[in-house]
Amino acid sequence: IKPSAPLDEKLNKLTPNPSEDIGMMDAYRLYSISKLCNVLFALKAHRLEHENGINTYVLHPGIIPTTSLLRSIPTLSSIVAFVSKPFTKNFEQGAATTVYCAASPFVENESGRYYADCNDAEKDLHKDLARDESLQDALWSKSLEFIKKFEGNNVAHF
Repeated sequence: IKPSAPLDEKLNKLTPNPSEDIGMMDAYRLYSISKLCNVLFALKAHRLEHENGINTYVLHPGIIPTTSLLRSIPTLSSIVAFVSKPFTKNFEQGAATTVYCAASPFVENESGRYYADCNDAEKDLHKDLARDESLQDALWSKSLEFIKKFEGNNVAHF
C-alpha cells in the first residue's frame, strides 16, 4: 500500500472483496494486510481511549511456529518450520512483550507505541501508514459497516 495513495485506494486494499480461490501469495498478502489493520485499530483505540486512562500498545510477538500460517499446505508447513526454527520463539518468548507492555512501569505512560522484543520498536513501524489518522478512522468506520451488515443494527456507535 502506497502511503501517498488516495484514502479510498488505501481502504480498498485493506478491505478486499473475499475470494474463494486464495493462493499462497494472496494468503501472505492478506496476512500482511491483517497485521497493518491490527496496528491501525490499536492506534485508533489509543486516540479514543487514552484520555480515559486506557493504554493501548501495538506489538510484534515474534514468529511462533505453532501458529500454523501454512496449515493448508502440510508439506510446505513442515519445511518452513524446520528451516525457520532458529529464527522463531517459543510461547513464553512470544508472550514476553505482551506481559512487558501490560505490567512494566517503564511503559505505563507510553500508550500508542509499537513494541517488539520488550523494547520500543517505533523505528520499525511504517509510520506513514500506521500513523495516518484518516486511514485509521476510515478503517474503523468500514469495520462498523461490516459488523452492521453481518450482525444487524444493534452495534454500539463509537
